Amino acid sequence: MARLGNIRTFIVPIGTNDQTYNLAYASYEKSMLAWIDEVGRVASRGADILWVCAPENGRDPATFPLRMAEFTKRAKAVALAKNIALLDMQPLFGTAYADYGFGGTDRELITADLLHPNDAGGAVYRQAIRNALTHRS
Repeated sequence: MARLGNIRTFIVPIGTNDQTYNLAYASYEKSMLAWIDEVGRVASRGADILWVCAPENGRDPATFPLRMAEFTKRAKAVALAKNIALLDMQPLFGTAYADYGFGGTDRELITADLLHPNDAGGAVYRQAIRNALTHRS
């Protein structure tokens, strides 16, 4: 990363694609810590970081065994230790993928790839991030 000058807020969506990799959870934590260090190195002093944890995806757990709930649990621990704001999208989407997933739900928020938010899901993200930034202390 080059020097980022006066950027004061970093919004980083995490977990969407991570759920599809064969990545050890400990490696995920290590990657988060390295990312935080890099942002701290290049950002304005006192810049804010908001991590946005994705909701669970609809991929077959037999093929894609990594679960967003565990990523989020670990991200929350790192965020707490590093004083980083974290927004968990799961409660805003629903309790389980069946509540918001592609096909078979009245509140479809995910695209046909079973992973990424559709336009309605994107609107949920935008509003949640706007609320987080507006109500920060």
